[in-house]
Amino acid sequence: MHDLARVAILVSGGGGLGGLLYWTSLYLASVGSPDEKSKVFLPTRIFCFAHLFTGMGGAWAVLLATLWGKRASTAATLDEELQLIACSIVAGYAGNRLLPLVADQLTKQLLKDAERNTAKNARLAARSELTSEVYTYLDLSGSQSDHQTAKYQGRLKGELKKHPENRKAAILLARIYAELQKSPQGAIDVLQAFITAKTSTGKKADADVADSYWNIANYYEELFRQSGGSKREYRDAAIDAVEQSIRIIPGYLQNLKADDDFSDFRNDPAAKKKLPALEG
Repeated sequence: MHDLARVAILVSGGGGLGGLLYWTSLYLASVGSPDEKSKVFLPTRIFCFAHLFTGMGGAWAVLLATLWGKRASTAATLDEELQLIACSIVAGYAGNRLLPLVADQLTKQLLKDAERNTAKNARLAARSELTSEVYTYLDLSGSQSDHQTAKYQGRLKGELKKHPENRKAAILLARIYAELQKSPQGAIDVLQAFITAKTSTGKKADADVADSYWNIANYYEELFRQSGGSKREYRDAAIDAVEQSIRIIPGYLQNLKADDDFSDFRNDPAAKKKLPALEG
């Protein structure tokens, strides 16, 4: 007989026998017991076969566990066959008690996972809706109100408090500060907090961090222009931010050479000193 067929017969036969033994134990427990426990036993064929098949299920469940644990028997020898039969009988008996509990726990776990996934998807949808709303709002040039701006600002702050690494929320909040509230420094503070959140856990700086440094440089340049070039510290801060950005993504050097917003920046001696490639 093929090995697989022999194992299937031994497991199913042993499990079924274990299930019948459990059915028999219920019968014996019910004999002479007029209390409620006697209702556990039903002297019907369906009730008997239910325990038989549950026993088979218990035996196969144990076999699966042994396969996962690399301890399954191939039933190649008489000792192994006896061991497999005995294990299947015990599993079949216990399966009538354990399988309903396991199934109940598994069902509860699946429901919990489903609830968590549903909640997670709802949160992601809400975040996506918020960013879409703010993008549209920022594009409505001249149609914004102080009340609505403050409302979106508060929602974005709340999102970043929960998820400080949310790049879109950080960029949008920075734009609200810079474009609607005319506060480049507020925008810089938001992006600096985002960079800190992204790198504080030891993660390697990525494109999101590089872009944030680039935007910070833009905002420092804006502050430098607003000061009429009198506050050198803003230009120096912009140079440092650009250097950080290019260090992460060297290809941004070409963007720097082509960006009209940095035309004056490129001619700055300090910028050329820190970024010698600007000379090329």
